Amino acid sequence: MRIMTDIDGCLGNFNQMMIDYFDLGTMPEPDNYDYFQATQWKDFFISKNDFIDKYIQAVADHSYLREPVIDQSAIAILNRLHNEGNQIVVATHRGFDRLENTDRQWINQQAYNDTIEWLGQIGLKYDEVLLTADKGEARADVYIEDSPANITQLQSEGAKHIIMISHAYNRQVEGVDLGTNDWNEIYQYIRSLEK
Repeated sequence: MRIMTDIDGCLGNFNQMMIDYFDLGTMPEPDNYDYFQATQWKDFFISKNDFIDKYIQAVADHSYLREPVIDQSAIAILNRLHNEGNQIVVATHRGFDRLENTDRQWINQQAYNDTIEWLGQIGLKYDEVLLTADKGEARADVYIEDSPANITQLQSEGAKHIIMISHAYNRQVEGVDLGTNDWNEIYQYIRSLEK
C-alpha cells in the first residue's frame, strides 16, 4: 500500500516552531488554518502577506531543522508500516512561489534540504519526498493530512482513503475516513484496509 503523510501539523509541530522562532510565549492552537485569521495569532500575523513574509524569514533561518515532532509514536507507526512492506511518501508544501526567479529562490532549495535533514534526524523511513501543494501528486492509497483545503482537494479528486490529523482548525471538515490524533488507531485503520 502507498501511504502519504504530510509533515507540518501531522508529524511536525509547526505551531511550536513558529512560537519558538518568534518568541511568542504561550499561544493556543490556531482555530483557523490561515494564521492571520486565527484567534490571538492574527495579532502577530496581521495579514496574509505578513504571515508569508515572517514564515519565509523563519525558513531562511533553518527553522524546519528545529521543528519539534508532535508525537513520537507517529514515527514508530510509520516505520512499522514501512517495515511491513508499505511505501511511505512524504508530501509537504514547503516552498514559496513568490521566491521563484528572484535572488531569494535559494530559500526554496534550502527548505527541501532542511526537510530531508529533518526526516533523517527524526529517523523516519520513507520511499519518496515531494514538495508540492497538490498532495494528489503522491498517487497514494491512503493520505494522512491536516489542511482543510488539501483534504477538500483530495476528496474532489476521488482520493481512496483520507485520515485527518485532528486540530482546532479542521474540526469542521467532514467526509474523511478517520479523524484522530491517535497513531495506534491510524495503524489499525490502515491494517484493516489490507484485509
